[in-house]
Amino acid sequence: MKNLKLCYIFIFGWIVLSPSVAQESRILIVHLRGVPESKISVMPLTGARAFKPITDASAVKNGSTAYLVVPKEFLPGEFMLQFDSRKDPSDKTAPLQKNIFINNQDLDIRINPLYAGNADSVSFQPGELENNAFAQFSKQHEKMKLQLAVLHDFLLKYEAKQSGFYLQGLKEFEQQRVACNQSLRSAKEKDKNLFVSSLYQLNYVPETPLKGTEPEIIRDIIQHYFDGIDFRDTLMIKATQIIKWMDSYMNLHGRLSTTVALRDSIFPAAAVSTIEKAKKGHPLVYG
Repeated sequence: MKNLKLCYIFIFGWIVLSPSVAQESRILIVHLRGVPESKISVMPLTGARAFKPITDASAVKNGSTAYLVVPKEFLPGEFMLQFDSRKDPSDKTAPLQKNIFINNQDLDIRINPLYAGNADSVSFQPGELENNAFAQFSKQHEKMKLQLAVLHDFLLKYEAKQSGFYLQGLKEFEQQRVACNQSLRSAKEKDKNLFVSSLYQLNYVPETPLKGTEPEIIRDIIQHYFDGIDFRDTLMIKATQIIKWMDSYMNLHGRLSTTVALRDSIFPAAAVSTIEKAKKGHPLVYG
């Protein structure tokens, strides 16, 4: 196996690793099913080696298991498992992908790469922490944020801005926003020893007054966009969620860019604002 610098000793079905190796790396065990054969590659999604394989296993057969070593210098982090597979032996290989988190646990995953996006086609070992915690958090907060988005859109379109019904709607929106962020903080505290807890803050719902014109409301959201972010937390830059978070920030500015000239002034201003906020945090995040 490429780049594999240790010997495995199989005793009664268990893998025994030397203590020095266990401290410096994590073992990723992949049980393949659903395709006749696949090459399996592991790629970090951030850093200098982003989207470049750091380890791989070739010609892994359906029903068999691959053992891969993820070096310590890439941990913790978000990784892409890429399967260069054939659905049928006569087909050309096609890349199939699944993103995973690896921290201080070895990872044992059973996967059918053809349906890697379906929960029933991917499973981790009992007691796996990072991926299960992130999935649970995402499911809960996506539901809460969807409810907020529905209420937000309704209030924007409601014309009787002085009515008691509208004012009650504003109150309900704020209560749900506060509850969503409180749930986020509770989850972060519960999972504080996990890498993925550093990513929870990127789901913070900024203060949204919902008063005035749409451009005024967008400017209010922009003003408060960074309120829930700890720029001292270096772990948040080790996953792709921060890219999506920054995309959302820039998209808000894009909604204000009604002309080319305005766009050319707004986007540099947005970049400068972000840099100034990050400057107060950790040098790695600022960098």
